[in-house]
Amino acid sequence: MQELKWHIETRKISELRDYEKNPRKITKKQFDHLKQNIEKFGLIDKPFINTDNVIIGGHQRLRILKRFGNHEVEVYVPNRSLSEKEVEELNYRHNENTGEWDYDILADQYNLVDLLNWGESPMEKESTSDENKFVKPKVIFEFDSEAALEEQSLLIEEAALTWNAQMKIKK
Repeated sequence: MQELKWHIETRKISELRDYEKNPRKITKKQFDHLKQNIEKFGLIDKPFINTDNVIIGGHQRLRILKRFGNHEVEVYVPNRSLSEKEVEELNYRHNENTGEWDYDILADQYNLVDLLNWGESPMEKESTSDENKFVKPKVIFEFDSEAALEEQSLLIEEAALTWNAQMKIKK
């Protein structure tokens, strides 16, 4: 079988067809978050299609572009037609989320206000292999003074409410 290579082409959105086996769905909150990403940064993650214009990945991004009134979009297209099995596998692998947050980096390297403003909390829900559980990571804030703690306490309380976390202040 010929080696698979991808290239970018511009296609009319109206000519692209949804993959009927696409198992991915997103909530309104996730849709709004993706919409904000595209509004702010543009379409940096281009959809990809098979040679017959069937969308393999990027269904939600294309929905958003339609709402924005776009008529054309750059898409990745393979140099050969993918088999049904290849389309199934690629669609699945592309939609499978395997990454996890490094909570220490989030707590130490990111601004709490920015995390709250950017949308869905990375600390809301984590899935385990045997069942869905809510994980409440431990986040420690250290302040140089009582005044610094007081200055940030409202933001910390807001974060705790947003992430449905319990808050304990130790002095």
